[in-house]
Amino acid sequence: MFLQFIFLLLMFVVQRVTNGQLWLPVAGWLMLTTLHFRRIKLPVVIDMVMYDVYLIFYFAMIKVPLSADLRKAIVSIACLAIIAGIFCVWEYSTLAQDYSPARFTSYKTINTALIAGACFTLAYCYAKRISGCLRNLVGFISQHSLGLYLVHPLILWPVRELQFLSGPTLVILLLITVIEIVLSLGLVWLLAHVRITRWLVP
Repeated sequence: MFLQFIFLLLMFVVQRVTNGQLWLPVAGWLMLTTLHFRRIKLPVVIDMVMYDVYLIFYFAMIKVPLSADLRKAIVSIACLAIIAGIFCVWEYSTLAQDYSPARFTSYKTINTALIAGACFTLAYCYAKRISGCLRNLVGFISQHSLGLYLVHPLILWPVRELQFLSGPTLVILLLITVIEIVLSLGLVWLLAHVRITRWLVP
């Protein structure tokens, strides 16, 4: 509920600022994610700040469309971040003999921020070109995206803690991702169709 309040407050603010003012907190946030990735501790690196600026980041990319070259650059860097992240998580986990993502899957680090930005950019720019069943699937996920963001930690914790999956690290990571998305979407859909809980997942 607190996150929803913050979301409404941010939407009110970002619609009333200039383009430069809109990108200013995003630039500062990207700098903080880079410092956090480098294990430099700062008092402002708290969940409320680091998570909520994602909303400003997405709104900024809608309000101030990126050039084609900048979009390509973001997607290219994000692809490199994905490859590096998979390799490093695999290496860390293999050495530890357990799932050990370090900071490569944290929402507070620059690699995740760039990957999220690339995914949003691709979805926003090319979603209209998708047709058929895939378009319906994308539309369904988009409709429940905020709810998915809110409830996925409830699913991720038991999936990781129960440790009912065994096998190569890379395969397990992919399976956990698929299970997390499917179960989270199912929970969001269920909450959205129950009168007393639908307000939780707008």
